[in-house]
Amino acid sequence: MLRAVLFAVLIVACGAAPVRAEVDAAAVSRAIDRGITYLRKSQSQRGNWDEFSGHSCGLSSLCTLALLNAGVSRDDPTTENAMKYLRATVADDTYSVSLQTLVFCQHGSAGDLPRIRNNVSWLTEEQKQTGVWGYGGKRQSDGDPSNSQFALLALGAAQDRGVAVDPQVFQRAINYWKSIQTAGGGWGYRGSTPTGSMTCAGVASLIIAQGRLGNSTSRVVDGEITCCGNTDDQQDPIADAARAILDGHIVLSRRLAEEGHYPAIDVEASISRVMPQVTETEHFARAQRFKQVYSRYQQARDLISVGAYVKGSDAIADAALQLEAELIGFLSQRADEVASADDAWTALGALAARLVGPGQVAA
Repeated sequence: MLRAVLFAVLIVACGAAPVRAEVDAAAVSRAIDRGITYLRKSQSQRGNWDEFSGHSCGLSSLCTLALLNAGVSRDDPTTENAMKYLRATVADDTYSVSLQTLVFCQHGSAGDLPRIRNNVSWLTEEQKQTGVWGYGGKRQSDGDPSNSQFALLALGAAQDRGVAVDPQVFQRAINYWKSIQTAGGGWGYRGSTPTGSMTCAGVASLIIAQGRLGNSTSRVVDGEITCCGNTDDQQDPIADAARAILDGHIVLSRRLAEEGHYPAIDVEASISRVMPQVTETEHFARAQRFKQVYSRYQQARDLISVGAYVKGSDAIADAALQLEAELIGFLSQRADEVASADDAWTALGALAARLVGPGQVAA
């Protein structure tokens, strides 16, 4: 008797959202226009923007990339001046080389292909055997995930422009990002506590690197990102990272889908960390009780399939098997079937009421 709200009852518990001002397309467009105006006014006559110390053209590249992504024409005087400056500048640090490459790739001029190839060679040579990038050039360092993510963004864009990148570069990068992923699935800066920004960098880097090698369920194809555990592969580090930064995640099961079970949601593997804090005690207790009994049902089912189940050896499993039809009925529905949260809550309560104790099923 599952309805569309099952995971509002069992798994994904949502607290009150903070109040924010409404944002519409017009407001976004106005913000972009203000940003473009600011960048135009702050550009120097040479076509650059004031750089941070130690970076040859990183900030200027970032500003140019922002203009291009905001829809400013390649023929716009601001863009032309910026490109003239960048083409005349030899980038000599990882941030600058990477961002300059991203600009050349985004601009799309065939005349920039030799510059892209030179930058790819520079990034390839600067990568350490451990797969990490440091500042590069005269600013030698042990390397860090921040520099590394920019390098991979550039290499991925270069390959999209048809510039060859040694597959070993991507493989070394994969090894590096996997080696610094925390047990919880996130990433931090140089081994520090995981942060949202560095975890996003880790996810993006693995999508780029693994997707280029074709050995991951997570990749970028024609500008569309496919990622974050959309298959049964629970060992994908990208899926681990997604689980680290998301509270509630729903895991789909190919086996359930093949059995015609809709929706094919693996209740045991789907989890919400904050559910105990945002649900009432009775709600949480009913959901936990259901999951415990359903888990025993799945274990017993596996034993039955190989003829190894012995009735009476597990009282809870025996009770779960008596309720097999009710359990499956609660977790399945027609594609066109809907119900309210109250309906799902009532159904869960009625089922939980029959689970009166270990191994006991109420009539």
